[in-house]
Amino acid sequence: MLATINRRGELKALSRQESGSREKVEALAAGMRELAALRDQAHIAESALAIALDLTGASVAFIGLNDDVVDGRHIYSRAVNPATRLFDDEINSLLTTAASGPNALAVPGGGHGAASVDSFCGLPLVVGRRDVGTMGVVNEAGFTATQFAAFEVLANHVAALLEIARLSERRQEMVDALVNVRADLDRSEKHRVSTAVDEARKRFADELHDDALQKLTAAELHLQRVGGSPGPTPVSDARSLLQQAEEALRRLLLELRPPALDTPGGFDQTLRDRVRMLRSLTGIDAELELDLPDELPYEVTTSVFRQVAEALTNVEKHAGAKRVQVAVRMLDGGIHGMVADDGRGFVVAERDQLPGHLGLIALNERALLAGGWCKIESEPGVGTTVEFWFPTAN
Repeated sequence: MLATINRRGELKALSRQESGSREKVEALAAGMRELAALRDQAHIAESALAIALDLTGASVAFIGLNDDVVDGRHIYSRAVNPATRLFDDEINSLLTTAASGPNALAVPGGGHGAASVDSFCGLPLVVGRRDVGTMGVVNEAGFTATQFAAFEVLANHVAALLEIARLSERRQEMVDALVNVRADLDRSEKHRVSTAVDEARKRFADELHDDALQKLTAAELHLQRVGGSPGPTPVSDARSLLQQAEEALRRLLLELRPPALDTPGGFDQTLRDRVRMLRSLTGIDAELELDLPDELPYEVTTSVFRQVAEALTNVEKHAGAKRVQVAVRMLDGGIHGMVADDGRGFVVAERDQLPGHLGLIALNERALLAGGWCKIESEPGVGTTVEFWFPTAN
């Protein structure tokens, strides 16, 4: 319901004749189209105030928007010039009285904002059963009937747009919250799976070390006792095969769950052991550069080690390389690794048809699952470079 009073609390008589009504209607329509293109409450409120000043000839326009999150009111106000502006306490007084009906209105005059207030028009902004807020305009000269009508139409339109914007913002907040919950669940699931896999690796590694390797060592010792003649014999051949099997199992044990990773400085040592094993098994000239802090999350170090180990295994089995460079260092809040060889190389686009392509797939998937990246560059005859980055924190 419209409410207009003068300083004495008397309803002002309104003329029903006004020139320029058509222009007001056109301005109102243009303003409503402008508002309809906006999406957030603040922009709608600010633009609505500018339109209200133009439509009504008011000196001050304001909106008190009820906050459904905290108990309070968010005030937007605009004045034609600084001399006519009202302060928040004066606006709050007008909004409170406007919400209670025209008979209860008592407009203060001579506040610390405007020097005086003669005529005030206030409307509650209501959509369905929801009280969105209150919108008001102040003008010492009063308002015409056409200005009142235009303001009423504008206020109803603004109420609907503000409520739509509020619901859209709440919907987006819910979507963001659901996305965050899903991300938390994904991280928890990955951590649970990673923990379960690591425990399974540990059990397998313990059994491998305590059972299979011990038996191989014992068999080798027995063969050493019975094989006394020099030169190649069936016994010496068997011993050689056992030594190779033992070395392969020790490498498998290292890659399954390196025991040194559980100790301070163990990450550096584990990488050095893997590169040393590459040299001893293949004779490849391998260089290692490390620049890492002493303490890193266990989940990160295991993933990075397996990334390096996978790349080195591909070199051992498929590259035919003579030289390998390995570098692991901190970069951009994570661990950057590089394994480059001078082997036969391959066409990257055809890697799905190559031997060992599953290892290349594992390199990419391991990095992506950890939130990092992996890049593989290669050309026939010029070697291969595997480069990757793992974040150290989620």
